[in-house]
Amino acid sequence: MLIYCFKASEGRCAALVDDDSGSLPADLGPWKKLGEMEINPGDPDRLGMPTAETLENLETHGRHFFQLSITFE
Repeated sequence: MLIYCFKASEGRCAALVDDDSGSLPADLGPWKKLGEMEINPGDPDRLGMPTAETLENLETHGRHFFQLSITFE
């Protein structure tokens, strides 16, 4: 599954979404697109998140929110 990663303009909130439109909560935005990646069942965990949980949230809600423990410049 191809997913897109966005970071909120303030704080450490980030989201993975299943489309690149960035339809995310406006009150946390503007959102900055960081990139895209492929994620599939059985893949190793990434960004400190279990792959199965990430995929479940993407399939159920179309997005998965998390807190960044690293920073992007």
